[in-house]
Amino acid sequence: MTSHVKEDVWIPTTCGMCLNGCQIRAHRVDGIITQIEGDPASPYNRGKICAKGHSAPMKLYDPYRVKTPLKRTNPEKGVGIDPKFVEISWDEAMDTIADRVRKVMEDDPDRISVSSFDWTSTLIGAAWGLATGTRYPFGNFTTIGSFCGEAIHTYGPLIHEGVMELFDIAPTAPVPKMIIILGASLTEANMSVMAHSKWVVECRDRGMKIVVVDPRMTALAAKGDWVPIRPGTDGALLFAMSHVLLHELNIYDSEYLKYATNACYLIGKDGYYVRDKESGKPLIWDAKAGEAKTYDDETIGDIALEVDGCAQTSSGQGTPAFQL
Repeated sequence: MTSHVKEDVWIPTTCGMCLNGCQIRAHRVDGIITQIEGDPASPYNRGKICAKGHSAPMKLYDPYRVKTPLKRTNPEKGVGIDPKFVEISWDEAMDTIADRVRKVMEDDPDRISVSSFDWTSTLIGAAWGLATGTRYPFGNFTTIGSFCGEAIHTYGPLIHEGVMELFDIAPTAPVPKMIIILGASLTEANMSVMAHSKWVVECRDRGMKIVVVDPRMTALAAKGDWVPIRPGTDGALLFAMSHVLLHELNIYDSEYLKYATNACYLIGKDGYYVRDKESGKPLIWDAKAGEAKTYDDETIGDIALEVDGCAQTSSGQGTPAFQL
């Protein structure tokens, strides 16, 4: 504690209670943080912060917070079993970890799985994986959300091959005609609640239509068109919407699909990419030349998203992924 310091100042800084990083002002009186509020000069959260941000001093001054490394002394594990943690020094913690890693490296480095604690340390984590000698540094590498306090970054890709895509809406972003909110609530549990709440309300007042797909009547759904689907049917709804766009309205961005996705890659009967025999690169069908080429061939004339029947290549038959 620094109670000997005599001061009364407001310090502009950034909230660290989650990965949004809202701009805040911390009120410090005689060396103690007494209050936190949103920075009114911030174009991001516009002077507002959530309840989690307001609670930051509780975390800072929690008498039960972990301040040193803890070591388990009870080898028995299970529900209700006391791990009997004891405090140890940082030097002992580093030595213990180093000894364990060294033994695994000597035995089988492929057993090492590297986890990064936030997006900024992803490259550092990958480099650490390479340094340990594992043959699969990226295959044995995951990213977890330490700021969020959850494992969404780890289990999202493992379970459904998806990642949590972060996006921020600029204060000067144009007003869209309509926004469909599905799978997240921009004003209740999304990043950043502060920035998005203000943006959604302002856009609604300027004529934007809001469609909320959610089993429950949310605060935002009450202010727009509510689609009360059954829990777990999001996928069916999205497939239905895709079907209408593709087969009834024929509305899709073909250029984007051709040049920015793998929709044009040829898929063989085994369900895998049809690849060039020499380079191993996935093949696409050049409709203009009437032949298969690697996806990055500079002589491609017209990438085909659909072909009549199957495309005949030297590596076997294939059908564009988009067509399948």
